[in-house]
Amino acid sequence: MHSEPPAGNSRLPHSAQLAVRTGASTGDGNLQAAIDLRSNHRFWAFTDRHRSLLAARFPAVSLVEIADASHAAQVLRTAEVYFGWRFQPAWFPLASGLRWIASPAAGVDHLPLREATERGVMVTRSFGFHGTPMAEHVMGLVLGFARGLFACAARQRTDLWWQAEIASNFFDVSGSTMTIVGCGSVGQDVARLAMSSIIAIGPTARRYTESGRQRCPQRPN
Repeated sequence: MHSEPPAGNSRLPHSAQLAVRTGASTGDGNLQAAIDLRSNHRFWAFTDRHRSLLAARFPAVSLVEIADASHAAQVLRTAEVYFGWRFQPAWFPLASGLRWIASPAAGVDHLPLREATERGVMVTRSFGFHGTPMAEHVMGLVLGFARGLFACAARQRTDLWWQAEIASNFFDVSGSTMTIVGCGSVGQDVARLAMSSIIAIGPTARRYTESGRQRCPQRPN
């Protein structure tokens, strides 16, 4: 089963939202959520700020942080929620009480969806969270190419100024047209940010949903 996250604060781990929605608990009265956000980069890591926020707002959730793969096998024996990047299919036989795999990623194609469906485990993604930073990254690259910023940076390292070569690659973003292939939640945020730069969105940019075909936002003529 693949669904969108429950209603609530989209910036909070979905394991905390599940506790509010179901009221499920472990033997000690708390719902146990396995947190698997190990990273060498603080930007993606589970920090003291997150711990304090969740402890204060959701006291009925027992958060257990996974240290490594061997520790995951131990923690998942009693966990009802897994919140992390990398759930392994081999963990399913150990996680008899697992009810929810919550991913902080924009997509869940990398997760064992078939196995989760067979076991009645819900899988959700962090819908709506990634659009703004990814759209800003896309537009940063567009402007970097349009104004020759990457070429200029490379020339600076050689202490040479090749004005004619760089100038010949400039183009104006304003008034141009962008075609977005795959216009889901992230693609639509790209479209909105692009239109704020006076870029038209091509008519072939669209996304497909269960209810039919939906176009990306387009600037009126």
